[in-house]
Formats: sequence, structure tokens, C-alpha cells
Amino acid sequence: FQLVVALNPCPCGYHNSKTHECTCSPYEIQRYLSKISHPLLDRIDIHLEVPEVNYKDISSERSGESSEAIRNRVKYVREVQKDRFKDETFKYNSEIPENKLKRYCALDNNSEKILELAFKKYGMSARTYNKILKIARTIADMDGCENIKEDHVLESIQYRTMDKKFWGN
Repeated sequence: FQLVVALNPCPCGYHNSKTHECTCSPYEIQRYLSKISHPLLDRIDIHLEVPEVNYKDISSERSGESSEAIRNRVKYVREVQKDRFKDETFKYNSEIPENKLKRYCALDNNSEKILELAFKKYGMSARTYNKILKIARTIADMDGCENIKEDHVLESIQYRTMDKKFWGN
């Protein structure tokens, strides 16, 4: 199944807003965010901050990428993964067991250093480390790359913004 959840950035909802002033103290914000348990957050693969939408963007005729184009890209990447894992008991990157991560999510030296730095800086768990590797593998697949590159690791780390909010500097 796919779980999607939402959370305000603070009790008043306006922390980091460009159009409204936040009335919360840093303590109130930290207390509010700390209501989410780390073990629960650790089990969510991707968490992002989404900026507020302004009127001009929401009312414009301009549209982004079509749902069909996105669907086709996802279908292609899923086929790549099914092919990669054809001799395994799993089909997708999200299902790679821990004992197979080194094989399917190998990193070059620079990528490994980046991930090590993030791991130490943000106090990541082994579960978070594994999720970052799997997401980086998927990003590489979407880029049509056989190997995970530095930018794939960096992008994957960026999809863990709540880790940085709670435990980062």
C-alpha cells in the first residue's frame, strides 16, 4: 500500500511562509514536531516540505507534465526493476532485502563519502540509510543510469527533510 500523510510546519501553520507571519516560538515548533515519533518517521520512505502555492500559480493556464507522461515513466522504471530482479524473489527497489543492498545499490567512493557525512550529521538509523540507498537506486533508474551517482545520492538525501528538521543541525 501507499501511505501519504500531511503535517503543518508548526501549530499556526505559517512557519517559513512568504505571505503570513508565523506566531510560534522555536520551542513551540520543536514541541509540535516532536509529537511525531522517530520510529514512525523512520518507516516513511520520503518526506518533503511543500511550499505554499500562490494565487498566480494556482490560477494560471500553465500545466506541468501530463499524468500520462508520468505514468509511462513509472511503468518503464518498474519494468527495468523487474528485469534487474528477474532471478530474485522480489521485483522492485523498495523490496531489496538488506543482505542484497550492496549488490544492487553499490556506491562509488564519492557517493559513499556523501552518504557517510549525511549519516553522521543527521544521526540516521540503519533503516534510513537503507531507504536512502533504495531511493537513490530508483532515481538512477529514472535517469537511465546503471550505476548510482553522486547526484542520485544527494537527491535521495533531500527526500528526508524531516530527519534534518528533527535531528539535524
